[in-house]
Amino acid sequence: MVIDDDNMLREIMAETLSDDGYTVVQACNGREALELFENSDTELILVDVMMPVMNGYDFCKALRKLPKGCNVPVIFMTGQDDVEAIERAFDSGATDFIAKPINWHIIGHRIQYTLRASRAMREATLNSKLLSDAQRIAKLGNWSWDTGTKEMHVSTAAYRIFGVPRTSPGIFYQMLRTAIQPDDTRSFDLAIQRALDDTPADIEIQVTPPDGISRSIHIHAEHVPNGKATQLFGTFQDITERKNAEAEIRQLAYYDAVTGLPNRTLFKEHLQVALHQAQRNGTKIAVMFLDLDNFKRINDSLGHKAGDELLEEVSRRLQQSIRTTDMAAIDKPGVSGHSLARLGGDEFTVMLTGIKDLHHVSVVSERILKSLSEPVMLAGNRVVVTSSIGVAIYPEDGSEIDSLLKHADAAMYQV
Repeated sequence: MVIDDDNMLREIMAETLSDDGYTVVQACNGREALELFENSDTELILVDVMMPVMNGYDFCKALRKLPKGCNVPVIFMTGQDDVEAIERAFDSGATDFIAKPINWHIIGHRIQYTLRASRAMREATLNSKLLSDAQRIAKLGNWSWDTGTKEMHVSTAAYRIFGVPRTSPGIFYQMLRTAIQPDDTRSFDLAIQRALDDTPADIEIQVTPPDGISRSIHIHAEHVPNGKATQLFGTFQDITERKNAEAEIRQLAYYDAVTGLPNRTLFKEHLQVALHQAQRNGTKIAVMFLDLDNFKRINDSLGHKAGDELLEEVSRRLQQSIRTTDMAAIDKPGVSGHSLARLGGDEFTVMLTGIKDLHHVSVVSERILKSLSEPVMLAGNRVVVTSSIGVAIYPEDGSEIDSLLKHADAAMYQV
């Protein structure tokens, strides 16, 4: 089921999932979705946060109170990717969280893995034998924990997931706390507190057990029905393969296969983030457009292998030419420091943010051209490559991505 008041996004999502073989039910708000859910066999729900009539948070809370709605996976879709919004979604009973704009390349895989985990959980409750088999196949282990004693009792599958031998409940708990990466400790504690407050909690964390092999673990936690206030139970699931698959998909979707640089799509996403920051801070951005002169002639005369080697060498020299001080975008949230990209063919782009003196842009341009003019050995031949650079400055030359790229392309010149 897809729930969103944005008709276009809802239709695109439905068409995308239908192409993947899913039957899709649509609703434009939470109240309509609850009515449809009662008369359907919905296995997974994608829901927007902000909607008229009933928003995503209230819908999820109401869904979890329905007899057949307590275990249905609910994935929130929203542009609100701050910690508070995420925690509120999970507090409402969300299973997972996807930020807008939707990555259409991986949404089918994300749903596939979510459904797989959900079905495994339902089947695991049938009897103890099915539970044991499902845990082994799905890399899923169960646990129970009295938080007052700091002793965690776990299944055989849980020991297997963490790569440790069977040990005492107290020692396993200490191992778990030590294995959790520091950045995930607070999120883990918050999830446990939600469970203690009678709200089922789900979290994905990174752990490094005693064997030194880093793993991605999904943890589900609930308060024991009619149990003591400190009693919890839940599951561990090793989702390392899923995370690795998502990373591979992202690599294919957002990075150039020859140079390993961000591609046009990722560059434009990062440029959009940088533009928002520049608008807010009143700063300038330089977009530099580069192409290699006579690249086609080199490709044709020396072969495509030599052409790829040239692109790799150009990529390496560009990265060396752009110093850390040039990349004001580094370590900025949402930008990831990617200021260099290959758009395709022999075209590259460089983004410089936080520009205070336009002379600095000229210095960087000259540094790049000097580096690229050094001879390259290709297929036993000493080749000299020249390049051209065009520069566009935000906001003087445009305030939109496409206008800046077009201006930089049109302004191509030899420094």
